[in-house]
Amino acid sequence: MPLFRFLYSMVSFNLNKIFSKKSWLQFSYSQAMCLATPVKVLKLNKNKAIVNTLGRKNLVDISLLKNVKVNDYLYASRGLAIKKVSRSDAKKVLELINNWQR
Repeated sequence: MPLFRFLYSMVSFNLNKIFSKKSWLQFSYSQAMCLATPVKVLKLNKNKAIVNTLGRKNLVDISLLKNVKVNDYLYASRGLAIKKVSRSDAKKVLELINNWQR
């Protein structure tokens, strides 16, 4: 799953870069793993979107992305949209997640 490895490496790198100057927050992010989940955009409001996350409605910040539309699929983690994703890729990942939860 190269996409997950890429997202993990980007999140780890950025978090280490952000927290490197704050000694009280330094700990190993290389051992923690952050996963982005595919979400479907239901409604837009400026730089926020209401999305369907595994059957639940959540609010996500979409300010990092351009041209987000209703019914688009995004990768989101902790309330932040990271990347647009194709419908077919999102469906594959959601299917894997649903099978894993059973």
